Amino acid sequence: EYSENKNVQQGIRTMLENELDIPILKTTLKTRVVYAETSITGTGVYESADVKAKSEAVSLTNEVLAIAEQYQLVQ
Repeated sequence: EYSENKNVQQGIRTMLENELDIPILKTTLKTRVVYAETSITGTGVYESADVKAKSEAVSLTNEVLAIAEQYQLVQ
């Protein structure tokens, strides 16, 4: 199925990776209602009941921490 948004996103991803040498994180955050809800309630995603959103948040955190350790930004 063709999607204009997906096509644009893929073009941006390719440009960032190939032309600008900016790495793309492997973790993706899906569009979830819980992200809007937590911004309104002032809670965190991990405090919600959405298991998939929690998993995405943990995955993103771990990936960012691994990169930070690689560049010795954290110990």
